[in-house]
Amino acid sequence: MKGRIMKRTILPLLAVLAVAVVWHLGAVRELPGKKASSKIKVVASIYPLADIVRQVAGDRAEVVVLLPAGASPHTFEPTPRQVGELGQAVLFVQVGAGLELWADKLVGASGNAYLKRVTAAQGIHLITGEEEHIAGGEHEAHEEHGEHGHGAGHDHGRFGNPHVWLDPVMVSGIVSRIEAALIEADPAGDVYYRERAESYRQELALLDAEIKRETAGFRVREFVSFHSSWPYFARRYGLKQAGVIEESPGREPTPREIREIVTAVKSRGIKAIFAEPQFSPEAAKAIAENTGARILFLDPIGGEGVPGCNNYLDLMRHNLKIMKDAMGAGK
Repeated sequence: MKGRIMKRTILPLLAVLAVAVVWHLGAVRELPGKKASSKIKVVASIYPLADIVRQVAGDRAEVVVLLPAGASPHTFEPTPRQVGELGQAVLFVQVGAGLELWADKLVGASGNAYLKRVTAAQGIHLITGEEEHIAGGEHEAHEEHGEHGHGAGHDHGRFGNPHVWLDPVMVSGIVSRIEAALIEADPAGDVYYRERAESYRQELALLDAEIKRETAGFRVREFVSFHSSWPYFARRYGLKQAGVIEESPGREPTPREIREIVTAVKSRGIKAIFAEPQFSPEAAKAIAENTGARILFLDPIGGEGVPGCNNYLDLMRHNLKIMKDAMGAGK
């Protein structure tokens, strides 16, 4: 599996590297991040991180997101244009934990010696393969024990699960790291960034309280998802990921694995299979046909112009509404 992902990722990057050489030889470049408008440039790997940066940076930064709406970060192939964007940035905000296997080569291709990287997963105890099917309730003691985990599942053996942005409490800590990086890059905006970061942390606290209220009323507390995007959310709010259709991106489930998921869905009263718009739902359809469960789409990434998912707060409320429809009281 790892070889398939690396081949899909590294081979296209070789072409990007070649074009990047031409880009740098032919372009007249200003200092990274410096424009006539005096805004600094920040590049984020995925849309939720880009929106979080925008909430803190306000009108003092131009924020560019690499991953297009509907694409998967696991199989994303950067373009030469995006190499150029990174070449003009002062900050690159990424999830880390193995989500963006293409990031190191992209940063190298940019040739930007001034670029500072902010890694959202840094300093967070990452859920490992063994922990991905455990219900919540023990997370408080495990959140600050380092970036890398151990174990299997969703190819998380080397890194642990990277989907930390789907826990709003963890995002509050990520906001603080972004705040510090922006202040370092643009000291003149110190007070501005601090005020906006604090205001956004308060909004995240309200979101957390709202999700706690809603999930407390869920009658069904276990779910099956297309791939392992939701264990941090589940751990935070006392839910349980009972099964995953694709343990690793791009690896279709075996007939035996499908049978095991079908058994789990039937025996545990699971009412819906959560697919994702970034992946084909065919395997989810097969399970739904054998269980009577509905297929509903949770979106862990969202994007510009995606209805109901235009910013991080709306994205999380959108997914909460879908979960409530499948797992809420009276279902």
